[in-house]
Amino acid sequence: MSGGTRRLLAVMLAIVVGSFVVVAFGGRLTGVAEASPVVVTHFPATAATNVSAGVRVTVVFDRPLTGNADRLKLTVADAAGDPVSGAVRLDESLTAAELEPTKPLAPGTYTAQVTVPQVISPKEWSFTVPVKPALSEGPGGPILLVTSKTDGYDEFYAEMLRAEGLTGFHTIDTGALTSQALSGYRVVIASSDSKATAASPALREWVMAGGQLVVARPTGALADLAGLRPVGRQVTEGRLAIATSSTYGSGLTSAPLRVHGAAEVVRAAGDVDVVATIAPGAAASASADSTVSSAAAVTTDAAVAASVEQKPSPAVTVRSLGDQGGTVSAFTFDLAKSVVLTRQGNPDWAGQDRDGLAPIRPNDLFFGDDKKDPEPDYLDLDQVAVPQADEQMRILSNIIERSTAASGPMPRWWYFPDDAKAVLVMAADDHGTQDGTRSSFRRLLELSPKGCDLARWECPRATAFLYPTSGLTDQEAVAFEKEGFDLGVHVSTHCQNWSDTSLDLAYAQSLHAFKEVFPGLPPQHASRLHCIAWSQYTAQPTIERRWGIRLDMNYYYWPGPWVANRSGFMTGSGLPMRFSDTKGNLINVYQQETHLVDEVFTGHPKAIEQLIDRAQGPDGYYGAFGTHYDFHDDFDDQLMQIAEQRHVPMISAQQLLTWTDGRSKSTFEDLRWADDEVSFHISADKETNGALRAMLPVKGFGTKLTEIRRDGKVVQQVVRKIKGIDYAFFDGTSGDYVATYR
Repeated sequence: MSGGTRRLLAVMLAIVVGSFVVVAFGGRLTGVAEASPVVVTHFPATAATNVSAGVRVTVVFDRPLTGNADRLKLTVADAAGDPVSGAVRLDESLTAAELEPTKPLAPGTYTAQVTVPQVISPKEWSFTVPVKPALSEGPGGPILLVTSKTDGYDEFYAEMLRAEGLTGFHTIDTGALTSQALSGYRVVIASSDSKATAASPALREWVMAGGQLVVARPTGALADLAGLRPVGRQVTEGRLAIATSSTYGSGLTSAPLRVHGAAEVVRAAGDVDVVATIAPGAAASASADSTVSSAAAVTTDAAVAASVEQKPSPAVTVRSLGDQGGTVSAFTFDLAKSVVLTRQGNPDWAGQDRDGLAPIRPNDLFFGDDKKDPEPDYLDLDQVAVPQADEQMRILSNIIERSTAASGPMPRWWYFPDDAKAVLVMAADDHGTQDGTRSSFRRLLELSPKGCDLARWECPRATAFLYPTSGLTDQEAVAFEKEGFDLGVHVSTHCQNWSDTSLDLAYAQSLHAFKEVFPGLPPQHASRLHCIAWSQYTAQPTIERRWGIRLDMNYYYWPGPWVANRSGFMTGSGLPMRFSDTKGNLINVYQQETHLVDEVFTGHPKAIEQLIDRAQGPDGYYGAFGTHYDFHDDFDDQLMQIAEQRHVPMISAQQLLTWTDGRSKSTFEDLRWADDEVSFHISADKETNGALRAMLPVKGFGTKLTEIRRDGKVVQQVVRKIKGIDYAFFDGTSGDYVATYR
């Protein structure tokens, strides 16, 4: 269709919004298409059950609606048959239509219908916007998470518990914290605010009866309960040093960890075990053991305040109270906020091109040496080999495991299927090559062992983010998808910075164009934007969720001169976890860093091997490592060779997303501790496909684990030391379990 005809169509029919046409029904254009258009695909998919409330209902046709655009009818109705109000738009090629509701859809089942009378017969399908608990809510269990409305980042404690395999928690607000609310819980994680402080008598009574309390930034009565006394000073952007010889710090990293945000300088009582200390900047030592093993030596508040520039201050502490094994653990900094900012970068730098390499990218949130605003990098590149966000989280999980062991061990989930410690998330950006994706996928098929189990990640697989012009047919793409590969569009803003509106349009255009070429593929759930443009702090995951995207791979470890061939963790993490917005609210999209980038690591196999060796070896820097290659060299082959040599699973982004969702939904239910036995029921989510591995501490009740039975039959187990704790690993198959300690 000529540009003049398009302009005429816009004038006669509609108001132009970006590159979409808002249809004004009533008139009709003349002209008859040579053949009637056919609906080739639509979004959401038929019977989709996890649709975002902000969805835009779309249909894609096999040819333009030339001459019939004014007759198009695209409607959505709720379960009662009431229509959903909203604007219907056509893209400028007239091959895709979209209905954007005027407000988010309420939970329920909806029916969509598209028709062009006398041209396209009515096509109808349904989808469901589910009733969802808050993302901070858990399924219940022995852990109580107490969140504060005054600290938005509290929600992220739920995400940390899920990532660490401690999925059995329930969430309440500090205003609901009472003696009755505490009943039945073995661990309480709480922030300190006025309501939590008011509940301190109830918390003290609960701890004295054997409860394990973890509190962040305690003040007032909660600080007294923790044996800490703030001295009126703070350390900002400090370095955390873990006392690796202490009970609770054993097995964790001895490297200094950067804490984002403020930590209170405190004086600790003599009966407090100092697990970690914090000091300003580079003043933190490599280990707290040589500096502060107990805060008892600090005699006055003035001494602490005066020496803060020289001496580290207690940052993570544990205090035992009563004769029932109760403890109060305290973080003098906001652990959740520090982990979020370590992962997502500096929100104050959002929208800045700090490295001078347009467009604005995620690495600009970490790059300090802006010519106009020189600052230290937001991560310590000399410690980039350490997953600093993950190691901070593991202080919390180790405290939970060690503090509960005497009264009854707590089970948890391992990170990946079948005890894997390192995983490569193979992901290509195919910019229109004619054979790149096909050839790479075929090599992975050749590497697949005969009879391999796809669900257990035994068959090497990958994702390809494709331009529609890439050289696959729809038939080939569908065949690869059935083999377990993951294909989706490589969304593009043409390497330009974007606004919310222009990025939303880019997703709409790219997804529609892709579906025209590949109508047989299912909706995609992962994405990496061309040139990884990232113009705002969390606008992209918010828009991605609207289009069904739930795993983002845009955080990209680059550029080469900055990285300098050092493999590691730009975000301080090897684990997929949800984004948080600037107020701390969780976004239902997982952030997955792209750790191994071809522009940086092609021809540097040792750097890749070091990343894997640190995961598989004694460091225990476990991770699902995202990759990027675009077939301008043989980087995908290099990754395959290293993965094969080191027995590292190669998976697609979709496999990682499916696994992460399933693992988070799997639960240990009806946990009971009595007579040196732990009994529980495992409910393994179907998405884990029998590959879930459970972990139970070997030491418990003052003795050792002797056997585990499922439904009365002895379960095979293997003992592994994870972050200083010996665990029995066993298959997390659904059933009733009894673990005996003698």
